[in-house]
Amino acid sequence: NASSYCTEGHTGPKCAVCKTGYAATGYQQELTCDKCTGFAILTIAVGLSAIAVVLLGSLIFYFIKKTQPERVNSMLAQIKDQYSNMKKKMEKPKQKIKPIVKCILSYFQVTGGLGFLFSINFPTFYSRFTALFSGISSVDVQYLMPLGCLLHSTHHDLLLFYTLTPLLFITIFVSVWARLSKKTDDNSVGLRNNLIEALLVMMFLLLPGVSIKTFSTFSCEYYDDGTSFLNVDYSIDCLSEKHSNYSTFAVLMIVLYPCCIPLTYFALLFRVKHLIDGGQNEKEKVMSKEEALEEALKERAINEDKYPSLKALRFLYESYQPKYWYFEVFETLRKLSLTGFLVFLFNGQELQVLVALLICMIGLRIYAIAQPFISPTANDLVQVTQFQLLLTIMAALAIRTNIDGRKIEEDPRFDAFLTSVQIVPTTLLAFWHSNRKFKEYKAKKKKSESMAAIMPVMEGKQNEEAAEIGMESVGSTSTAEEESKEKATERDEKRSTREKKEHVKKEQVGLMGEERHARSFHEKLGVKGEAIEESVHEQEFDEKLSEKDDLTLKNELAIYESRILAIHVTLRNRKKTAENNDKLSENEEV
Repeated sequence: NASSYCTEGHTGPKCAVCKTGYAATGYQQELTCDKCTGFAILTIAVGLSAIAVVLLGSLIFYFIKKTQPERVNSMLAQIKDQYSNMKKKMEKPKQKIKPIVKCILSYFQVTGGLGFLFSINFPTFYSRFTALFSGISSVDVQYLMPLGCLLHSTHHDLLLFYTLTPLLFITIFVSVWARLSKKTDDNSVGLRNNLIEALLVMMFLLLPGVSIKTFSTFSCEYYDDGTSFLNVDYSIDCLSEKHSNYSTFAVLMIVLYPCCIPLTYFALLFRVKHLIDGGQNEKEKVMSKEEALEEALKERAINEDKYPSLKALRFLYESYQPKYWYFEVFETLRKLSLTGFLVFLFNGQELQVLVALLICMIGLRIYAIAQPFISPTANDLVQVTQFQLLLTIMAALAIRTNIDGRKIEEDPRFDAFLTSVQIVPTTLLAFWHSNRKFKEYKAKKKKSESMAAIMPVMEGKQNEEAAEIGMESVGSTSTAEEESKEKATERDEKRSTREKKEHVKKEQVGLMGEERHARSFHEKLGVKGEAIEESVHEQEFDEKLSEKDDLTLKNELAIYESRILAIHVTLRNRKKTAENNDKLSENEEV
C-alpha cells in the first residue's frame, strides 16, 4: 500500500507517480504532486487565457487588415517608426545586456538538468529555486503550471509536445521566409532577418529543454525483480513495446535537435566567416589587441551594411569578438554535453559526475584564456557562472558518494550553502562592476567639473591671445602698407630714371646728328672744324650708365644735361657765326 509510506498525492514506484486529482509540477528529481484546487485551476486558466488572447488578437488584426488595409498600413507605419526609433536608442544597451542575459539563461538551463543527469535528489529549497529559473530559461510550462489538472499526460505525451511544437513553428517561419525571399525591398529583407533571428532565439531557449526530454527517454532504472521504470516518469515501463517505439522516435529527435542544430549553426557561420571575423587575427600582428578589435568590429559593421541579410545571424555572433565567430557552437555543445549526452556515459555512477566535473573545468579554462565576449563584464560573468557550476557539480558528487553515510541533501545547512552558491558570486560580481562603473562616473564628473572651472580662465587667455594677435595683425598690416608704398615709390623712381635715360639717349643721337651737320657745313666753307671736347660719345655714356648706381646716376644725369645744353648753345652760336660770315662774303662780292 503506497499510501502508507508515500506523501500525500504520491504513489507508485518510489512514490514518483501522482494520484488522480493531483498534478505533477516539475520533473526529474524536482517533481511534486500538487492537489488540483481552485488556485491550480486558476493558474492554468490564466496561462491558457493569455495564449487565447494572443491568438484572438492575431485573428482580429488579420480581419481588420483585410477589410481596412489603409488604416492598418498607416498604423503599422507609425508602429514601425516608433519601433525603429526605440531600436536605435536601445542598440548600445542591448549590445551590453544581451551577452549577460545569455550567460544567466545558459547557466540555469544547465543547472536545471543536473538532477536528472546524475539521478540524484538535490536539497529541497535549492531544487525549487533552480526549477523556477530553469523553467523560465527553457520556456518549460511543466515547471510553471500544473497541466495535469487539465489533462493527464505522461512522459511520452510531453515528448511529442516538446519535440513537435518547435517543428511546427520552424515550418511556419520557413514558409513565410520563402514567400518573402522573392522580394528584394528593404522591408522584406528586414522581415526575413527578424524571422531568422526569432527562430534562432527560439532554438536557444528550447534546445536544452527538448534535449532533456529526448535524452531522459533512455534513462531507466532496473530492479532485481526484472522490472524497469523510467526515471522521469515511474508510470512508464521501460520494457514495454510502447516505450520501445517512443525510444525510436527519441533517437530521431536526438539526431534532429542536439546533433543537427549545432551543425546548422556552424554551417551558417562558416559560410559568412570572411564577413564577420574582420581579419582580427591578422590585425593583431601589426597593432595592439584593442585596436585590432576596434578595427575588426568596424569592418564587420561595414559588411553588415553592405550585406543586410548578414544581420539575420547576429544572434549567433554579435556578442563575441570577430575572431571567435564560432563560439556559439562551442557553447551549445557544452550545454548539451551537460544536459543530455552524459546520459549514455556511466549513467548513475560517480564516474559520470567526475566526467561532468572535467567538462566544466575545461569550459572554465577555455573561457578564462579566450575571453571571447566583447564586453569585459560578460567575460567576468561567464567565468563566475562556470565557477558556480563547478561548485554545484562538486556538491552533486558529495551527494552521490555519501561518504559519511548521512543524507547530506537533507541537511538545511547544505541546502543554504548550495542555494547561496547560485546567488552570492553573481551578486558580488554585480556589486563590483557597479562600484567600478560608479567610480568611473565620478571620475568623469570630476573631470568635467574641473574643466568647467578652467574653461573661463582658458577662454580669457584665449581672448587676450586673440587680441594680441589682432594688434599684431593690425601692426603688420600697416607695416605691409608702408612697405608696399615704398616699393611703389621705388618702382616709380626707377621708371622715371629709365625714361630719362631714354630721353638722354635720344638727345645724344640728335646732338650727334647736329654735330655731323655742323662739321660738314664748316668743311663746305673751308673752315677746319675744331674737335668738340665736350662731345659725349654714346658708347662711353652707356658704359658709365651701367657702372653707376641709381643715386650717382641722378647726379650725373644733371651734369650731362647741363653739358648737352652748353653744346646746343655752342652749336647755335657757331651756326650764326657761319651765317654772318656768308653774308659778309656776299657783301664783299657786291
